[in-house]
Amino acid sequence: MAVQPQEAAIRRHRLFYPRPPQLGWEFRDRWRSYRPFPHPEPTPPPMPAALLERQRRAALVLLDRREDAKRWGLSSGGCLVLGLVFSWSGTAGAVARLLVVLGLVGTSIVGVRLLIARWTNSSLDGRVATAGQQVHADHERRLAAWQAAKWAHERAEQQRVNALADYSAVCLSAGCHRLDLFGGSPDSWSAFLVVHGTSLLTAGPLVVVDLTRAGVCHELAVEAGAAGVSTDVQVFRPAQLPVSDLLLGFEPEELVDLLVEAVHGRDPGAARHERLADRRTLKAVVSALGDDVSLKRIVAGLRVLANEPDHELILLPGERTRIADEVMSVENRQRAGAGIARLIDHLEPLEDLGAQAAGGRAVRLDCLVLGDAHTGSPGETLAELLVRAVSHRVSRSASGRPTSLVLAGADRLHLDHLEQLATTCRRSGVHLVLLFEHLRDAGTALAGGAVGFMRLKGHREAQAAADHVGKDHRFLVSQFTRTLGGSRTMTTGESEGWSSSSGVSATEGTSWSTGSNTGISHTTQENAPLGRGTTTRSAGSSRTTGGSRSTTTSRTTGRSGSVSRSEADGENWSDAASVQRVHEHVVDPTEFQRLDDHLMLLVEHRGGRREVRSVEFPLELLDLPRVAMTPFPDHPGLPLPAPALPLLTDGGTGAHRGAAHPYDDPEGVFRA
Repeated sequence: MAVQPQEAAIRRHRLFYPRPPQLGWEFRDRWRSYRPFPHPEPTPPPMPAALLERQRRAALVLLDRREDAKRWGLSSGGCLVLGLVFSWSGTAGAVARLLVVLGLVGTSIVGVRLLIARWTNSSLDGRVATAGQQVHADHERRLAAWQAAKWAHERAEQQRVNALADYSAVCLSAGCHRLDLFGGSPDSWSAFLVVHGTSLLTAGPLVVVDLTRAGVCHELAVEAGAAGVSTDVQVFRPAQLPVSDLLLGFEPEELVDLLVEAVHGRDPGAARHERLADRRTLKAVVSALGDDVSLKRIVAGLRVLANEPDHELILLPGERTRIADEVMSVENRQRAGAGIARLIDHLEPLEDLGAQAAGGRAVRLDCLVLGDAHTGSPGETLAELLVRAVSHRVSRSASGRPTSLVLAGADRLHLDHLEQLATTCRRSGVHLVLLFEHLRDAGTALAGGAVGFMRLKGHREAQAAADHVGKDHRFLVSQFTRTLGGSRTMTTGESEGWSSSSGVSATEGTSWSTGSNTGISHTTQENAPLGRGTTTRSAGSSRTTGGSRSTTTSRTTGRSGSVSRSEADGENWSDAASVQRVHEHVVDPTEFQRLDDHLMLLVEHRGGRREVRSVEFPLELLDLPRVAMTPFPDHPGLPLPAPALPLLTDGGTGAHRGAAHPYDDPEGVFRA
């Protein structure tokens, strides 16, 4: 998809946002940090136990009084009737009067006791009903306060989570200044260098040495130049060699050491006497050249020692004579003949290097790119020369030293030389990034800082990477990167579409009921003699309290997009952006062979433990709205302190109720 100028400017602005060295982005589901409301729903408090017990006892007393009224009422009534009968008949007047008095007294006593029991029971029933209403009202107020606090918490959490990003920057841990990256392709490295290189440029000067012959730093140079960053790209092809300033600033002795190491770079185990002999030869030639020392004049001097003609007349006659007669004796020249021929073979293809170089200028981004014209031994010598020259620049004073160095195609250099480069960068405080196409046996031993793995081509390399990471680890890949690295389709024309939807719905209902019941039953055998009948009585009291509450909350969020582009070559490409799902993978050799083009596994040691993260770096992520250029907090899901809730008040007057009953709890709103 062709990027519009405005979109490209927005991308560039985000890429050059000042930040720590960024490797890419990490996907995290922001809703996993959602903190649910910490307080449980309040339950109805119990009725006062003492009051319920008094109600139960009063009901039993009333039952007893009714039983006594039936039993003693019959006796008292009988006495009263007999006394009246005797009084009417005029017989046993004293007995009649006694029976009437006993009947009246007994009936009065039974009636008074029954009335007192009924009044006590009715009074307690009213108090229980009043207490139940108060408990229910208190519970409703607590429930309303809980619901208000819950909704406020959920709204605040939704706003907080909606403000979070789906993708956040992945940066190296503090104090880590070394990254070794294995696997990948030129396209993968190019995208990675754009993301990582722009973050390095915000911190200071950056030097990129590209030995891949694929121009992986081209995109970085284009973005830097468009952003106004001073950039210099030197492509080392035969036609560009004369204007290169690679060797500017080297003292003659430093240049001799540089050339010797470049010639013997691919063979660190070369005989010590050969290296010493080559250094002695080059020093003798350089000393004979005076102050005008260049690689072309050095090669011309070597030809003089080898008795070869100087058709270009590069040296002055006096210089030729001095080199031929005074630098070496005939015997030494014959003994060093093989070494002189070796030096000519390695350096002659590069003799034009720096022949027309002007004074070097300070730039923010310096790209040194190995061209595809030099192959075989000259190409290897030039690669070694590039790295040695940059290593010397790193070891210089802080005024001309870069803050970061990227070496792409580190496979072309020997392990010993890479270790020397890493040591130089570590001592100078320079951030070093090494990009290896293959995971060699020495690669794992070389890794001295953070290690990244892109797609590996061979099973043995994938097996070594899985062993290094640990097969018990899992990693996540967002659906966006999975789709981007999968199919490629192209159609004629250009189109783009995007849609998003979100919604929240909630339903809630509450019901509550409280009731009490008291029952009394009595059975008397009618035909039994007075005072000897059969009586059965029972009393019971029951209270029921029930409630139900249901809450349903649903949240839906969706995002989808599609982009298509067309090119004349007919290559197919499709790009679908979605951050709703992730793919989980287990570390396995086959997974390293199937990694997406713009994905790497980063392995770091933090706090004594190994940490594995999946890092995605497609530039299309910069077009998504929820992509941050800063890292996530270390623990984004830590719960915050529980929100404080309002205390209950009396009828909205603002005065706190006193704890008059066991169910009053003004300080513990959610206490059961």
